[in-house]
Amino acid sequence: MAKSQTTSTTASVNSTQSAKLTQPVDRTDASQKIFMSTMLGMSWQMAIAVLVPTVGGYKLDAIYGTTPYLTIIGLLLALAGMVAIVVRAIKNLNKYMLLVASETVVPTDKAATSNKTYKEKRTV
Repeated sequence: MAKSQTTSTTASVNSTQSAKLTQPVDRTDASQKIFMSTMLGMSWQMAIAVLVPTVGGYKLDAIYGTTPYLTIIGLLLALAGMVAIVVRAIKNLNKYMLLVASETVVPTDKAATSNKTYKEKRTV
């Protein structure tokens, strides 16, 4: 009885594996992971880019007695840093999304023996 159970489970595993190979690849999971990791990395970079120049300008104003001027310069530097971080994050996201979109599924088993491409199978 154990032998028949193992052969039936092996057959069901093989059939589900071949079914997975012919189905489209879900790229949303990879896209979401890339997006979330980029946003999390960007969040701490933004915090540093805002805090360091702003606090630095405030402290320098306290030392030199130039009350609003160095703080304003620090805020402008913080703004420039934020813009640079966002631009870099967008470039990285575009690069990674193009890589994810260009990944192709290598057909194996039943899909390899068919003469139709995946798009032709999907439209039929």
